[in-house]
Amino acid sequence: MKVRSFIRHPQELERAWPEILAPADMMSGDEALRVDLGSPADTAFMDAYFGVLAGSRPWGATAEFAKKLGLDGPITHDRRPLLPAPVAVPDAVISDFVEDWIPDIGMIAPDRVLGPFSEGIIPRRVRMASCAAMAHAPLIPPAVSPIRRVVRSRPRPPTAMRSSLKRIGMSPPVVWRRLGDWKVGSGCIAPISLVHKRFVPTSELDGLPRAPVVIGRAVLGVDGWFLSAVLPLPVEPDPVVLNRRVTLELQRYRRHEPRLTWEDLLRQRGEILFRTACEWSFAHAPEEVLQCWNHAW
Repeated sequence: MKVRSFIRHPQELERAWPEILAPADMMSGDEALRVDLGSPADTAFMDAYFGVLAGSRPWGATAEFAKKLGLDGPITHDRRPLLPAPVAVPDAVISDFVEDWIPDIGMIAPDRVLGPFSEGIIPRRVRMASCAAMAHAPLIPPAVSPIRRVVRSRPRPPTAMRSSLKRIGMSPPVVWRRLGDWKVGSGCIAPISLVHKRFVPTSELDGLPRAPVVIGRAVLGVDGWFLSAVLPLPVEPDPVVLNRRVTLELQRYRRHEPRLTWEDLLRQRGEILFRTACEWSFAHAPEEVLQCWNHAW
């Protein structure tokens, strides 16, 4: 399966010297890189987009220009059937794969995934989860994900491993609520953030962190469902906040690919969902989050 990113930034942006492009959102990644398409409505949309993220303009400031550009159409979902992953690949293995191609991912991923929590001491398990969360992002020019490099480069991993990495990449990250007793390591989960029902597990999962909320990719395996890029949280983020942030990003990328589905965006830019959930948690329960990360596994 060959997967191309839906956007490529100009090489001068991808290879530029690191600098703070968005002082009001210092943890941002590619979404801080501005690519205008030339029309007045597009320029106005991007002005409003960056104004919203900087906090200088209210949510909804992009609505008028999104309508003019045809970006505000109904949200569509990926309805293709799921193929099971032959093996469950641990986050530690995925993070090692990513580090092989991006040696400084241990510095990049916490900012992009954990947001303000990246400024403190991060448990090793959380850092690995943040690296695994970035495994399918188009980080390598020209807009190629580290995992795509892994499965296509020699020496190649075993066939079962390659197939599983692809299946994990096809599963979008979601914020999940633990059902029942979350103090045990297995159980059922239900989505808090938006996702098509096809991607919601229909059975119990093993190896869950002991927390009421988890973020991750729910992957169908041959022996049942499992989570990849797992990050626990002690409180439920507001789903309105989560979904409106991803919707704003969906409108931005629809400028490049109008057929983009909700799941397409989350597969490649899932760190936006992770970071939004972490930012909400940082504003409402920062101490509880740190305690959760130290005791959830």
